Amino acid sequence: MPIRVRSADFVDDQVDEVRATINVSRGGLYFSSQRCSYHRGMKVLLTIPFRDFVADAGPGERGEVVRVEHFKDGRTGVAVRLLKSTKAGLNIKCIRLELKKQRKVQFPNIA
Repeated sequence: MPIRVRSADFVDDQVDEVRATINVSRGGLYFSSQRCSYHRGMKVLLTIPFRDFVADAGPGERGEVVRVEHFKDGRTGVAVRLLKSTKAGLNIKCIRLELKKQRKVQFPNIA
C-alpha cells in the first residue's frame, strides 16, 4: 500500500517520499527506502494510504522510527511506530481493509 513519509522535525534531513509498505501492524508499519537518512528516534509524518499530492496534503499521522536496517544492496528497511492520535485507530482499520482488498490478506478481528 502506498504511503507518503515526510520529516516532522527541521533538525533531521528533509525526507519526503512515497513508498510501498512491506508490513503493517496495529501500531506501526515497515517499508524500504533508497534513502539512508532515516535514524532511530526520527519523527515522521505519514499519509496512509497515499493517493495524491493535492488530495492528501493534510498533516497526516505522526510516527517515530524505531528500527533501521541497512541492506547490502543499498536499501534501508524502516520500522515506524504510530504515535497516539485521535485518528490512529481509525486509520489502522482503514489500512487493514485496504490491504485485504489489495492482497486478499486475512487479519484477526480487532475491537
